[in-house]
Amino acid sequence: DAGSQLREKYSCERDGFGDDRPSWKILEGDTPTVERFEDLQVWQRARGLASMVYKITRAAPLSSDQSLSNQMRRAAVSVASNIAEGFERDGSREFQQFLSLAKGSLGELRSQTYIGRDAGLIAAQQCDDLLRLTDEIARMTASLMHYLRGSEVAGRKRRRLSEHLSEYLFETPVQDT
Repeated sequence: DAGSQLREKYSCERDGFGDDRPSWKILEGDTPTVERFEDLQVWQRARGLASMVYKITRAAPLSSDQSLSNQMRRAAVSVASNIAEGFERDGSREFQQFLSLAKGSLGELRSQTYIGRDAGLIAAQQCDDLLRLTDEIARMTASLMHYLRGSEVAGRKRRRLSEHLSEYLFETPVQDT
């Protein structure tokens, strides 16, 4: 029924984490259609980043520094939120502007990660994982911005994209890093 289809489309259970990871595919025609920000792999990776930051900041010793923990959480949430908000705005220029804000938040989070590591609040492996993921998302974001600058993609929410943009679609589950 329509209710179960809607729940499936917007289910928080289909986040790409866990043992029963579903496979995500965009199946419309030859050219992918991005209808929702949730279809973007870069947003899925940003969502995973926020989850990772919350997990790290809840644990000792970083949890003892509420100021740094809160700043890291805000920066991580800002990345995914700016990608989503930019997608929901009108036209590709506004989307690019919000992607730029997301990149700024990624830089902020990387800086905070180094500071947390230097202060002995973040373990070396956690630091490496955070830095690797923020760098990956920053590169994906920059690539998407570059693509949008050169494309004629316009309009709101529904964007018919070329084959080139298919790499930005979430086609396989995100691994919890």
